[in-house]
Amino acid sequence: MYGSPIYGADVSGSLTDQDVNIWNINHLGTILDYVNEDYGISIDGVNTAYLYFGMWKTTFAWHTEDMDLYSINYLHFGAPKTWYAIPPEHGRRFERLANGFFPEASKICPAFLRHKMSLISPQVMKKYYIPFNKITQEAGEIMITFPYGYHAGFNHGFNCAESTNFATPRWVEYGKRASQCSCRGDMVKISMDTFVKRFQPDRYHLWLQGKDVGAHPEDPSRQYAAPPPTQRDVLVNKNNPVLPQSFLEAPKKNPKRHPIHKKKGPGTAAGEDVLLSIDRADLEELEGIPPDVQKVLEEMDLEEEVPDEDTLEVLEDIWLKAGEIGNGFPSLLAVTNASV
Repeated sequence: MYGSPIYGADVSGSLTDQDVNIWNINHLGTILDYVNEDYGISIDGVNTAYLYFGMWKTTFAWHTEDMDLYSINYLHFGAPKTWYAIPPEHGRRFERLANGFFPEASKICPAFLRHKMSLISPQVMKKYYIPFNKITQEAGEIMITFPYGYHAGFNHGFNCAESTNFATPRWVEYGKRASQCSCRGDMVKISMDTFVKRFQPDRYHLWLQGKDVGAHPEDPSRQYAAPPPTQRDVLVNKNNPVLPQSFLEAPKKNPKRHPIHKKKGPGTAAGEDVLLSIDRADLEELEGIPPDVQKVLEEMDLEEEVPDEDTLEVLEDIWLKAGEIGNGFPSLLAVTNASV
């Protein structure tokens, strides 16, 4: 068959009776239920079930779940479904590989893998030493994916599966630091307010102020502040009738700017200079810069010219590669050359 297969994916509904209390995909009873309880929000396929009607060659591309949640998939009947899954601790390496193969997509949206449109062959994964597991799910079996676990796969023939997301307290740190796609209006974003408040109460006020410094659970080498919530993220929680005092006291970014250098900008008259400026805080927050390089930037004379944004991106990529090579992945040199 050479025609394009038709995948009946993301069909809202369940094949399980509502009064079934055992292995009911639509009623798992996990902490994700707080989204409905505290926010009054039902998200199809996230805290309710979706049905998937597959046929031969229907495929789901590499992705992690929305907000890097857990997922559960039950194959009700029909032909098998084959899965490929990358251990979460190798997720960052896989993202850099994907950026190298899809540079234009990564420039438009740093979280482009959330679009679920990018395929990379398992043979390519082997070539670049990205570990993965393969398993074939038969009718009557359940598959679980873990937070920040990239997965992809295909169906062997006509079948029907039911799937949804769920969460445990372990997931909260993943959710706080999950990447977000901002180029599409239909992407799922869940306010983390109720989860941080309930399961990380000692860090709640720091998080509100943008001072919750820590590492992604699968990237312990890099410490940074978890993105703070917006006013809407806080007020969507019915348990917050007003904004918490710590949110109101969150420090605003220093508006004072330091002049760095002059250069001609687009749309300026010939010979006219445009004064560019940058905060020292901006330099300090550049991701992936080693401490010694950051120190050089901090000590740089204000009248000296600093690299432009494109140059900084290339330098950052090189520093990341140097870090990987130093950690025992010399074979990755061939991978990362593509992204430069």
